[in-house]
Amino acid sequence: MSLVHLNPIYKRMFYFWFFFFFAITGFISGYIAARLNKLFKGTSWFRAALATSVILPGFLLVCYGSIEFIDWYERSTAYMPVSLGSAIVLIVVLSNFYLVSVGSYFGYRNSIIELPVKTS
Repeated sequence: MSLVHLNPIYKRMFYFWFFFFFAITGFISGYIAARLNKLFKGTSWFRAALATSVILPGFLLVCYGSIEFIDWYERSTAYMPVSLGSAIVLIVVLSNFYLVSVGSYFGYRNSIIELPVKTS
């Protein structure tokens, strides 16, 4: 990926790379969330996975929808059609939830993280 993809003319390519890397990191974030949940004596890996896969993606999708609405309102040529935007959002939400759940499952199966010091 070169820096030419960050040019506003290539807005769709920027969105593609953004969502691609966002989905790939879903597994890692689920794994880390489950390990931290277990460290702090959490009981449900599924609840941790659900919170991880909803809070940040929900915020980012609201930001994305706001930008697209502004593009539509201003009749911009960079506006992405609603059908394509909905398809991208659906793919990201479903794949992210699945990847976070799988990562959280594997993270919760591991042993508790050993802290280097004991506090009294």
